[in-house]
Amino acid sequence: AWRLEIVRALAAAPRLLLLEAPRAALRPDDAEALGVLLHELCEDGLTVLVAERNLDFVARHCDHAVVLQRGRTLAEGAPLACLDRPEVQEALLGRQQDADRLRARH
Repeated sequence: AWRLEIVRALAAAPRLLLLEAPRAALRPDDAEALGVLLHELCEDGLTVLVAERNLDFVARHCDHAVVLQRGRTLAEGAPLACLDRPEVQEALLGRQQDADRLRARH
């Protein structure tokens, strides 16, 4: 179903594709396929903006991240660099070891 939604969106030949929580409710293999597709779309010149809470997905499939909390920017830059910011760790991960575990996977 998610593939059909992407195809539908691409049929309009957009310059920007906005995806809200694309990882939600996907099986791990579908999430990986989505990530690969997003990379391919970016390589073809499409700008893809992803609003996503799954930090593992963001770290693996996004080139740039903006971390927001209550409308305020906590960090901006490479996803793993954002994880190094103490305010991001506190706000999104809660504990240093969670950040370390996520960073170790990438």
